[in-house]
Amino acid sequence: MKAFPTHRAEGMDLRDYFAAKAVQSLWVLGPTQFIKRAKKEKKTPEELVAEIAYALADNMMKARETNNE
Repeated sequence: MKAFPTHRAEGMDLRDYFAAKAVQSLWVLGPTQFIKRAKKEKKTPEELVAEIAYALADNMMKARETNNE
């Protein structure tokens, strides 16, 4: 499913839109907690935040499907 389709462009994936919103919310929490966890997992904080954001987006997509049934 696409978010914000127009007659000129097909729009962005709804999953990507949800992930972008999740990143904004996560980063507001402060990068310190992600830096510590990322070091433990041998990742960059950005990689960790992206993974979490897409996990949240996937759950939002599932919830959306469940609510539309």
